[in-house]
Formats: sequence, C-alpha cells, structure tokens
Amino acid sequence: MNNPETSAIIKKQIAIRNFLCGTEQKEEVSEIIDGLSAQQKYIPSKFFYDANGSKLFEDITCLPEYYPTRTEKALLKEIAPQISKSIRNIDIVELGSGDCSKISILLDEVPFENRKTVRYIPVDVSHAAISKSARMLVERFPDITVHG
Repeated sequence: MNNPETSAIIKKQIAIRNFLCGTEQKEEVSEIIDGLSAQQKYIPSKFFYDANGSKLFEDITCLPEYYPTRTEKALLKEIAPQISKSIRNIDIVELGSGDCSKISILLDEVPFENRKTVRYIPVDVSHAAISKSARMLVERFPDITVHG
C-alpha cells in the first residue's frame, strides 16, 4: 500500500462522514453528567469507541460467551452462496459494522464482475473501526466503494 497510485485509488473508493463530530462539547458533557447523575449510573457507550475501545470490543466478540457475532457469521456463511449471485447494483448497509469480518463473508461470494456495482455503507459509532475496515475492504475487494 506504499504505492502512491494505489493510495489515490483507495481514497477515491472510500468516503467516511462522522456524524458525531458536530456535537458540541457542552452537549457531550451534559450527556455524561446526566448519566452519572442517574440513579443507575452510566456513560453512553459512544464515548468508549475510540481505536482502543473498538479493539477491545472486537476481542470481546471472540469470547465463547459472546454469541451474537458468531451466530451472525454462521448465518451469513449459510446464506451468502444462495444470495450472492443476485447482489448487483445495490447499496449494502450494515448497522454496527465494527470490523469487516461479516461483510467479507458476503463479498467473498459475490461474483467479481458484480462487486464493482456494490456500495457498502458501514454504520458504527467508532470512526476508527470504520476507517480501518474501509481500508482493509478496498484492498481486499478493489472494485467496491465504501461510504461510511
């Protein structure tokens, strides 16, 4: 990826918009104070998802006790071969996308000629996770476009 031409191509394929960065610091402080002032104390989870928080969550999803991600991947592995041929000229939106492991299962099955017609739209509270997975995806699947 040190090739400047490759970097330029990848930048054209990736567009990421952060909807949280427009939040005023006053609003963020208010959210935290509200949570810590509540009878049952909490801090909104969006404040934990920097690069380290995202990595920690990905590690948690690999634990035997954490079944949702494992279940989602198993379902995708089962259904991907059946639906992949019809994936053409579409946007794929993934809520809580995290790393790119789940979408990769589906894209592996999409015929090469159809991939260039796919736009992947990952939605996640972690800007770091979306940025990292977007780069990984366009390196692995050079014909897709990512709009996070």
